[in-house]
Amino acid sequence: MSEIINTLKSKWIPRGGIKGDSFSGEAHGKTLKSLIPQFVGFVSIVGAIIFLIHRPPFKIDPKYLIELFYIPLVLSCWWFGRKSFLLPIPLLFGLVAAQFFGPYATISNMPKELKLAYLGIWYFIATFLSITAINCRQKVETEDKTVEELQETINEYENQVRDLNLEIGDYLSQLREYRTSLAEKENTILDLQNKIEEVYSTTLAPEVARLMFEGKLRNEKRRCSVLFADIADFTLFSEDRHPEEIVGEINEFLKVIEPVIDNYNGTIDKYLGDGILCEFGIPSDYVMHPLQAILAAIELQEAIRKLKVDWEMRIGISTGYAITGVIGHLRKTYTAIGSVVNLAARLQEICKPGSIYIDEETYYEVNRFFRVKRVRLNDEDEEDTDYEQLREKLAKLIKRIKSNPRDVDAFFEAGKIYFELKEPSKASCFFKQALALDPDNPDIKLAYADANMFKDRYEKVALKGKKTPLAVFEVIGLKDPLHDRTVIPEKFYQKYNFAEGFIQIPKNVVLPVEAIDGSIGHAIVVAVLCYALADCFKLNETRRRNLLLAGYLLDLGKKKISPHLLNRKGTLTELELAEIRLHPEESVDMAKKLGINDPEILRTILEHHEYLDGSGYPFQKRGEQISLGGRIAAVADMYAALTAWRPYRERWEKNSALEEIEKSARLGRLDRRVVDHLKKLLSE
Repeated sequence: MSEIINTLKSKWIPRGGIKGDSFSGEAHGKTLKSLIPQFVGFVSIVGAIIFLIHRPPFKIDPKYLIELFYIPLVLSCWWFGRKSFLLPIPLLFGLVAAQFFGPYATISNMPKELKLAYLGIWYFIATFLSITAINCRQKVETEDKTVEELQETINEYENQVRDLNLEIGDYLSQLREYRTSLAEKENTILDLQNKIEEVYSTTLAPEVARLMFEGKLRNEKRRCSVLFADIADFTLFSEDRHPEEIVGEINEFLKVIEPVIDNYNGTIDKYLGDGILCEFGIPSDYVMHPLQAILAAIELQEAIRKLKVDWEMRIGISTGYAITGVIGHLRKTYTAIGSVVNLAARLQEICKPGSIYIDEETYYEVNRFFRVKRVRLNDEDEEDTDYEQLREKLAKLIKRIKSNPRDVDAFFEAGKIYFELKEPSKASCFFKQALALDPDNPDIKLAYADANMFKDRYEKVALKGKKTPLAVFEVIGLKDPLHDRTVIPEKFYQKYNFAEGFIQIPKNVVLPVEAIDGSIGHAIVVAVLCYALADCFKLNETRRRNLLLAGYLLDLGKKKISPHLLNRKGTLTELELAEIRLHPEESVDMAKKLGINDPEILRTILEHHEYLDGSGYPFQKRGEQISLGGRIAAVADMYAALTAWRPYRERWEKNSALEEIEKSARLGRLDRRVVDHLKKLLSE
């Protein structure tokens, strides 16, 4: 349409545009230019008429007046041409007749010379009026013709526009039909994709199915943790039972296992009768996969105990490199292949029913989080050993050594007790100390040699398929972070450890999130610190428990953050920091999904990273804009984070952490009152 209008303008409309009913611009300028001489002539004639009507006081010779006839006559002939000169003659005769014969006739009384001059003047007037009328008529006819042509052109283009509109309407109708058809096809494709994913999900883990559809699943060598679980003596259990009962028991077993594995970001590889093979750390890359595997195993054992069935489960976990990828021709599956898988199976085979055995590599990754003990399979007289009595003697000897570090006999006796407890590594350490104090004692030398010689026998296990014995450990359970006296003093623990019992949120809500970055125990430490600090401010019991629960749920939103960001050792970009700074809001949303709607709890969670100077997040609040709960949570969270280990740094010593918090208070980031209360609570 715009192209048509531009064409009309360029073809028909003068550069200056249209004004009123006539054209302006260059054409209008030419019209004015052509009228200037006529205007000058008109003024001259009018002046002459006025001169004749109003006689001047002085006399003019009539012969000079005759010149007034010839001058305009010559000028009109030169200016207007011969044709124009003859045009006004009829008009002139009419005017002369009116002068001679009309009621106001005056020319008949004039002298002859004056009559000729008078006649010439009237002729000039008539000529001017005639030419002006002719020019105006020609201009009007020209402009009328131009307007008619323009109107015809406009009508022609309007017809073209109507035709184009009809064509566009047809195209739009076709486009709507195509869009409808495309939407239907997309819905069909999505339905098919969902159905295929559902089918794949019955044989593949959801994460594996998703990555397979996205084309991101690769065959590669990856470090992972393998969990192998099996029902102990299930063959004997199933001999005297009906098939329906057996299958029902297995399905109950698997119904418990699947959500636990998914909750800790594991991948179910395959079911092996009454057993199951799982991997952690693949295909999604989770750095703390050994921790996730053991936490899942502990929860599995607890869930099986709650089922109150007649059988128990054995679990073996190993960590190492495996070949991972999709195998199979028509029936495909994602799996891990390698010695690490075989080792997990062997650990499961030797595992006591109801227990969890791990290899040495897994142990070194997670020993800071769990209570474990070495597994020994070569104890012929183990049942005859009174371990309780031996450990009582050992405790007394340790006290003697602390009071007198040069007591050779105490070191020697402690080493012998450790050796009798089948812990030759610890025995060797005590014998070495005794030998340093008494290097010539032959009994100490012999005991030291025996301890080193029996390390493999007592501390390592010979496994099928392995050339050399391996160290195997049994997982007893999680360490209690409140028992760490380097972080929580005994006095504080005795006064506030009861607060943990007020938390009704299941541990499996928080532990899977903490397992992502190895922050196990962070939630409970922050929660109890918040409760204690609230008590220092004399808040009532309801508000103390609100802050306790808020502290426990502060970091739920980290589940939405990419795992590699939480474990990154290097500097984060602004975009990555922006993603991390969203976790307080995510934590609030997840708390609401748990049914928590108390405004104080939600506000405390939201503000636990806000600082008084406005440098915090997510809303850069300042001063009194931050609630007391938010200020308390900020201090408790900082202390718990600094004094805990992370994959990207070592833990801080308690006093160093308190100095850092004091520095933040001096800079106006943390509330001075809260910091002072924390220092007082943690003082010995």
